[in-house]
Parts: sequence; structure tokens; C-alpha cells
Amino acid sequence: MFLTCLFAFFLLGILTKSSLSVAYASQGMQLWLNSMLPALLPFMILSGIMIRTNMAQRLTKLFSPLLGPLLRCSDSACFTVVIGFLCGFPLGAKTVSDLYDRGHLEFKEARWLLAFCNNIGPAFFMGFVLPLLHAAHPLYCVAGFYGIPFLYGLLLRFVPRYHNSRVERRSFITKAPEPISDTSGLVNALQDAVSGSMLTMLNLGGYMILFNLLNLLPHWIMGSPVPLLGPLFEITSGLRSLNGTHPLYCMTALTFGGLSCLAQTLSCLKAPELKQCMGEYLLHKCILSLLVLLYFICISTILPPFWG
Repeated sequence: MFLTCLFAFFLLGILTKSSLSVAYASQGMQLWLNSMLPALLPFMILSGIMIRTNMAQRLTKLFSPLLGPLLRCSDSACFTVVIGFLCGFPLGAKTVSDLYDRGHLEFKEARWLLAFCNNIGPAFFMGFVLPLLHAAHPLYCVAGFYGIPFLYGLLLRFVPRYHNSRVERRSFITKAPEPISDTSGLVNALQDAVSGSMLTMLNLGGYMILFNLLNLLPHWIMGSPVPLLGPLFEITSGLRSLNGTHPLYCMTALTFGGLSCLAQTLSCLKAPELKQCMGEYLLHKCILSLLVLLYFICISTILPPFWG
């Protein structure tokens, strides 16, 4: 009943405040078209090709000798960690889902990876967030924002529910990756990667428009925009509306990701058992947000002025 009333109220706001709703929806669409699409689509297509043609397994040989023993994980998990941290959200979740569906990750390992490797990408963080917040020590920001999730994932690896035995791994993987045998194999992999990535990007665009439109409700109720609620709905437009103010709140909200990021992550997960881990994923995001907040409180106290 609560959700029914909420959606009815939301629909009423769209109908009665049509010009305002169009403005919020247009803002979400422009952010998707100008920011998300060019930044994420090439990475999605390339990672999709690599997963479908066995190149991902070959690439992991470059860094698995270091990450494998450190994290005590498989080569596929090492590849997911690298993709998740370098390419950023939501490619971390999408890579976990793709590798799990193809039999290269077991369930415990996939659940463990979801807990820490689906973060905001470094290109977006260093190119948009840090200049917006006028960070005086960007290296400390990068080290804290990405180092804390990595250390958190390292600690989680010692939790029994996220640890896998060799016997379980051998019995789980039943589908072997298919290597490229000819040009047609590469063309088919390219076609599948492009179509799957475009569908994912269209879904992400819909989520960005919808959750940015949620700003209409507090604006309608309060009679003016409520910028502090923006990052909780859609992180990109929310940070831009704050325009560099409240940096500690921005960093915390950025770690959490907002409702839009949660919905987009859920849309990237195909297997029902992975979808059922969203409550656990939300808990990990809350813990990481608290840890990041404590880090930036401490570092901004030690190195004043930390924010310009």
C-alpha cells in the first residue's frame, strides 16, 4: 500500500509539474548521453569480446601471479577485480555476472567480488569528482577511495562464506571458454558483445532518467530543489547540483552510489542467485561508505586544508 501511494503521488507530480519533470528527465538523459555512454560503452564492448573469446583468461596471466596468491582467488576473479577497479561501475557487476553465467566463477567467489569491486570508475572520479570538490591532495583521495574497498575485499577473503575450496571449484566449472578459431568466431563475439552492451547501456540510461526524476518529489513538496537528496537518487546529477560543497558527504554518497546505482547493479545480474545477494551487497556498500567517511575525516584533519 505504501509503494502504491508513493508511485501514485509520483505520477501525480509528473502530471501536475510537467515542465519540471521534463527538466529533470532531460538532465538525466543528457548525463547518460554525454557522460555514461562514451565512458562506459567502449569498455563494455571490449570486455565482452575478451570474455567471449578466452582473451580474458590469457590477459589474467599478466597479473594473476600477484593478485591470485594475495586474494587467494581464481584467474577469472583476478580479471574481474582489474576490470572492476579500472573500468568502474557497473562493469564490475556486469563482469561478475558474465563470468558466472559462463561458468568461470563459482557462487561464493561471485558473491565475494560483488562486495568490493563494483565502484565508481577512476576516469570519472579523477576527471569529474576531484576537480568538482577542489581536492588539494588528489593522491590521498584516490588511495583512500580505492584502497579501502581493496583492503575490505582482502579481509572478506578470510570469511568462510566467501572462501572456496579447490574441490568445489573443480566441480563447479562445467563450461569451458571457447577460443577464437577463425574470423567468424571473432565477428560473432563482436556482434554479441555490441548487442549485449547496447542493451545494458539502454537500461542504464532508463535508470538514470527515472532516478534523477525522483528529485521532482522533494522539489514539489518543499517548493524548491533539495540538493542534499540528489546524490541519494542519482549520483552524477546529485554531485553536480551540490557544486563542490559538502565534500565529506559527497565522498560518502559516491561510495554508496545512490538508488540509481543499486538498481543498475541489479539489472546487470542475470542469475537469480546473484540477484538474491542484493541485500548483502547493500550491507557491504553501507560498511564501505562508513569506512570511507572515517578515512576522509581523519585525512582532512591531518592535512588541512584538504578541500579547496
